[in-house]
Formats: sequence, structure tokens, C-alpha cells
Amino acid sequence: MFGVFFGCSECCLLLSTAYHLLSSHSHHVDQLWHRMDLLGIVIATVGTFIPGIHYIFVCEPMWQEFHWFIVIVPAISTAALLCIPAFRSQRWREVRVATYIVLAATAFIPLLHGTQLYGLDHMIHYSGMKWYLFELTVYGIGAGLYTFRIPERFAPGVFDIWLSSHQIFHVSILFAMYLNVLGLKQAFMASHASDICHIKATHG
Repeated sequence: MFGVFFGCSECCLLLSTAYHLLSSHSHHVDQLWHRMDLLGIVIATVGTFIPGIHYIFVCEPMWQEFHWFIVIVPAISTAALLCIPAFRSQRWREVRVATYIVLAATAFIPLLHGTQLYGLDHMIHYSGMKWYLFELTVYGIGAGLYTFRIPERFAPGVFDIWLSSHQIFHVSILFAMYLNVLGLKQAFMASHASDICHIKATHG
């Protein structure tokens, strides 16, 4: 499961690097690699959720597959809207944004379901939930600053080189990935150092 996370995260970072290196080539190349950059975010999101779901429902294969399905469907929809030419127009912009929001929102479904099944205390101490919530907060702050162009909107020209919202967003992504590793590590250690299924049954 760590391989899934690191592989998808690396794919995201490589696509982002390629976009930032090649975007100045031409308008066509910029548009192509911008889509690849956005696709990398989808890949990283799936790679973040899949391992977390695995460890939350490690004793419940049916629920694992159910929540994987909930994540994969909006991920495929988002990828299709990015890659199929007919959906690239301005007319579909709001739909594309909506699919990203739905994909991000699916993160809360397994956390809430796990809390309902096993209790909040179990989720905090055994599933990595604490770190996942920190991660989502960091992602949210970074995305919010980038969306509303803060701080450069309040001081045009001052943040053109350093501390722009785009740079803050990239740093927030790296920090959020680190927090996800801490969550996965906690869940991995708990599932291998104790009879986690017995503990889950007791909490359930």
C-alpha cells in the first residue's frame, strides 16, 4: 500500500514538474501539460485515498472495495473531463470544478464510516485519522489561497518571485503528502503490531 501512495505521488510531482518546465514552449504545449498537471492531482488523490481506506477497513474487505469504488468513480469522471476534447471548453468548466470537489469530498466518507463502525477513539489511535484530518486541512488552506490568489491580490507585484499563492500551494501539497505518510505509518504499525481485527470487533 505504501507503494501505491508513493507511486501516485511521484507521478503527480513528475507531471507537475514537466508542466512547469514546458509550459513556456507554446500555447498548445502549455494547454496539454496543464491538463497533465491537473491529471496528476487526480492520480495523487486516488493514491492517497486507496491505502488509507485499506487500513481503515483492513478487516472488512467488502467495505474496502465499496469505498474504493466511491473514490475511483469520480476520479475516472474527472480524468475524462480533463482528457476528452469535447469536455475541455469553458462551458464545461463548472462541471470540471464540481468533479474535483466531489473527489475531494469522498475523503470524508470512509473517515465518517470508520468512526461510525469503530468509534472516534479507535480511528484517532489506530487508523491514522488524526493525520488525515491535518492533511485535508493543509490541502484546503493551500487550495483556498491559490483559488483566491492570496496574498498577491492584496499587493500586486510584491509576490511575483517569492511567496505567491502558487508557491504556497505547492509547499502545502508536499507537506500534506508528508502528513499522509505519518497517517499510513500509524495505521500500518497498528495493523501489524496488534490483533487489529479483534480490537475493531471490540470497538464495534
